[in-house]
Amino acid sequence: MHWDLVLDQEMAQINEQQKREVKNHEVRINLMRLELQQHQQYQQAREGEISELKALVAQLIGQVKGKGKASDPTPEASGAGGRNPP
Repeated sequence: MHWDLVLDQEMAQINEQQKREVKNHEVRINLMRLELQQHQQYQQAREGEISELKALVAQLIGQVKGKGKASDPTPEASGAGGRNPP
């Protein structure tokens, strides 16, 4: 009978230890989940910023190309405007 009590106590201690370990694992998993969510939010924000910057760059390139085509003078021969009359 004495051995039964010892074994019961031993099993109870093992069960409690396992419960503590499971709880610790759950805490770690929840912390990792939270960290992952924060990282995903940060990543989404960065992707949004990158999309905005790409759109601005495309807009600026369009403006530069548009100005180049609209006001592109025909190149003249060198010295054409600086002649002295004889």
